[in-house]
Amino acid sequence: MADTYNKQAVIDQAARWAAMIDAGDMTEGERAECETWCAADPGHREVLERMLRFHDRVDQGGAVEKTALRKLLSQRANARRVGGATLLALCLAVAGWLLLRGQPADAPAIAYHTGRGEQRIVELDDGSRLTIDTDGSVDVTLTADRRRVHLHKGQVFAEVSKNPSRPFIVTTKNGSATALGTAFAVRQTGSASVVTVTQSRVRVCPGDAPQTDTRCLALSTGQRARMTSAAVTRLPDIDPELAMLWTKGWLEADDLEVSAVLLELGRYSAIPIRFEAGRLAGRRVTGSYPLTDIDRALEGLARTADLDVRKADSEIVITPR
Repeated sequence: MADTYNKQAVIDQAARWAAMIDAGDMTEGERAECETWCAADPGHREVLERMLRFHDRVDQGGAVEKTALRKLLSQRANARRVGGATLLALCLAVAGWLLLRGQPADAPAIAYHTGRGEQRIVELDDGSRLTIDTDGSVDVTLTADRRRVHLHKGQVFAEVSKNPSRPFIVTTKNGSATALGTAFAVRQTGSASVVTVTQSRVRVCPGDAPQTDTRCLALSTGQRARMTSAAVTRLPDIDPELAMLWTKGWLEADDLEVSAVLLELGRYSAIPIRFEAGRLAGRRVTGSYPLTDIDRALEGLARTADLDVRKADSEIVITPR
């Protein structure tokens, strides 16, 4: 959430500078401080300049926008008569409006990362929400005509705010998944990406293929597909609630090979988990394991699958009893 807080802090500070500049009573020291703040990051100056271009927006906007902006301007003029605090509040409101409306066509990507064992929820400006799984990395770009999330590694669950004029697209090195008003997860594996739909519909396309490409597949709730740069292949359907238990910190195993469970737990463990898959072949388990407490998960798995767990400083070794 740190990036969200930082962005809000920039907006708040820019609004304060805008209010002071607008009032025309800044001291030399305050002007120098404002310039230092703008020079510290190109984004600072951009946000401040967008606020100061507020009057120009009135002439450039549509009829509805002009009415809304003129109403705000009128309120702001009144606020100047009653004090700086009210003026600042109105500037903050204007700033929020501008940021929501005025996503530029070349908006920079914002990067989000998670460490091993960490999960992170990111609330986007458009009302959508991302849950980034352990050891993950995504770039988010919100422009006036589309919303794009590029998944570099790991897994991301997107709960998408419906907006038909701004498609929401998750891309990986293997292709794209496009949705409107839906929820779905995309996971990057070594050679492919897996798309899982938990609500509504998603269109999955390989590589850079356009939406009209015949290789694209439309997935509905509970459906999954494996995506490579050349093709999209349907996978067996799943229970959407069980598939998304990882967002609540749990791994659900339904008659899975023990080695598959250990591989998944290993993605969340700060210490590498070592085992020989061949020695565990044929051992299968069913149960729920906490992803936020790997020690407890391994204890439960050991009891169920009759395993020995040996911990050292640099690794955890799993062997059959």
